[in-house]
Amino acid sequence: MESVGFRENRNHDLQVRPKSERLTKYFRFRPEEEPRFEVRNTLLVVASLITTATYQAALSPPGGLWEDSSHGYPAGTSIMAANKLASYVMFVFFNSVGFFLSLFMIIALTGGFPMRIVLALALQSLIITYDASMAAIAPNRIVTWIFYGISVVLPIIAGLAIETMKVKFEEKKPAASRPPV
Repeated sequence: MESVGFRENRNHDLQVRPKSERLTKYFRFRPEEEPRFEVRNTLLVVASLITTATYQAALSPPGGLWEDSSHGYPAGTSIMAANKLASYVMFVFFNSVGFFLSLFMIIALTGGFPMRIVLALALQSLIITYDASMAAIAPNRIVTWIFYGISVVLPIIAGLAIETMKVKFEEKKPAASRPPV
């Protein structure tokens, strides 16, 4: 009889909670079950994959590159940029968001690692080559300067936004009560 009551409660619980809430609860991070180092390693792998994908997209943008200068654009210029400039600027913006945020994650997740300075220099070199390749395939100087603006401003805005969200969503620790004087 207890199993029937349990089944009824479980079915009632399933009917009351929306599916999205159940999925969210299922995939929620549970520190008591998942060791912190495993979570960090998983996030590092994901960040590295995002970095790789966005860097590759910068080298080979959608539509490819002009192979010769017969179309009025220099060889190596993005075809998408030449034909659909607004789409190209949107691609550059969101690709750069993914690239810079994934690098930010890598830096944040490797905070206590040895050789952190060497890693930071390697990531800085990656950023410079990313910027150079994006500038090289841009169809004109205006788009190049738009990209340079994005690559300078975006990491600053991302860092500020992440710090703001950390402060806003961090759980408040209860203030320690002071003994009476």
